[in-house]
Amino acid sequence: LAASAAAAAPAAASAASATLLSLKDSISGDIIEEIYRCSFKKQTGVSLKYMMEFGREPTEQNLAISAQFLQAELPVRLAHRVTELENLPMGLSKKEPITKVRDWYVESFREIRASPPVRTAEDEAAFSALIGRVLARHANVVPMVALGVAQLKEELAKQGGSESRRKRFDADWSNLPEIHTFLDGLYMSRIGLRMLIGQHVALHNAHAAAIKAGGSISGGNGGG
Repeated sequence: LAASAAAAAPAAASAASATLLSLKDSISGDIIEEIYRCSFKKQTGVSLKYMMEFGREPTEQNLAISAQFLQAELPVRLAHRVTELENLPMGLSKKEPITKVRDWYVESFREIRASPPVRTAEDEAAFSALIGRVLARHANVVPMVALGVAQLKEELAKQGGSESRRKRFDADWSNLPEIHTFLDGLYMSRIGLRMLIGQHVALHNAHAAAIKAGGSISGGNGGG
């Protein structure tokens, strides 16, 4: 198994590199290379239990730790989505709504990678504002992807010709594993991204509100 994996790795790397080449007309080569590298990194799993326990005490120290984690983790997750969106079957990647979603992920990747390292409370505040904008940018991912899929379905149905062929196409469409696997993965990953970003922004806002009110949030052992 190890030998098979080693043999498959160069082919996978070559395919991913070729996949990202279609970005070259609109994205700088340096960003494409960064996306390529990050797309081969594993995502770090975060359990709901850990998020709940960590969120009980939004001190400055915990917020800095959270921001530093997201600064490293979010580009990896975004890069995975970019490569998926660039490698969809049946020409789906070329549909305008899909390329728009891809560009949102690329822009978010670029902004987070360009953000300065989080070392101070001011850095954390700036990073929280940044990922808040990322959250807003991705608000319409689901309807845009649905529009792209609908456009592809309509296009392929028209190619079917007769009514009987269209009915047969509708039946076949429901059995396309590549499309359904992509949609399931995209929606699940989107939930994960929004949970990670949403929790950090909420904790930052709660901590900032407590400081403004002159109080503290549970514990008080972390500079809050």
